[in-house]
Amino acid sequence: MSMMMNGKVVVIFIFMQLTKLYAYPISFHFLICCLISLWINGRRRHRSHYHLKHLV
Repeated sequence: MSMMMNGKVVVIFIFMQLTKLYAYPISFHFLICCLISLWINGRRRHRSHYHLKHLV
């Protein structure tokens, strides 16, 4: 019984390691994409606001 439990723990541990390996780059890439899009939107909004102020 303990051998089966140990095997299960090892399988879960390996699975967690694999998901960690795959999840980190994906989440990191997603985070970078979000930051870039936010930065671009922020700059665009700032620029349009500046132009509106300039026109008025």
